[in-house]
Parts: sequence; C-alpha cells; structure tokens
Amino acid sequence: WVFSIAHNRAVDAHRRWGRDRSVPSDDVVDARVVDAPPDPVDPELVEALAALSADQREVVLLRFVADLPLDAVARVTGRTTGAVKALQHRALENLRRAVSQDDA
Repeated sequence: WVFSIAHNRAVDAHRRWGRDRSVPSDDVVDARVVDAPPDPVDPELVEALAALSADQREVVLLRFVADLPLDAVARVTGRTTGAVKALQHRALENLRRAVSQDDA
C-alpha cells in the first residue's frame, strides 16, 4: 500500500516535470545540460513515516520495504504475530490519515 502511494506520486511528479519543462526555441540548447529528474522519494510520505512511532515505522518498513511476511517480522522484532498485525494496522491508518490530510 505504501509503495503504491509512493509509486503513484513519483509517476505523477515525473509527468508533471515532463509537462512543465520548457525549451527556448530561439536559443541554442547545450546538449550536455539536462534537467535532473525529480526526487523519486515523496517528501510527504517520508514526513508521514517519520510521524509514526518507532515500533510502527519498523513494522511498516519490514513488511513493505523488506517485503517480509508477518511471521518473519514477528521473529525479527520479538513480538507475536498479533502484535505485528496491530502495529501494522495502526501505522497504515495513521499514514492514510496523514496522506489524505495533505490531499485536502
């Protein structure tokens, strides 16, 4: 879910960057000068992740960045699978609220 949001925002930013570029038609453009692509990391998503508790952030990163299953995250963090599910649920709800507030 987090990766879907990040991917969609990166695609939108890339498209917006492509539309907004303007090349002066009368000037000679140096072929060596190229606009840098936008940063692929969404700063709003990074800010939302930073607002999570350390435990919630750890679970989200292990589940969605490292792509670990629940039982592996439970072993790594020393928690039960139920505790990992609860942390993940609360973290995703907090992220959803943070992202939806930014869109409003």
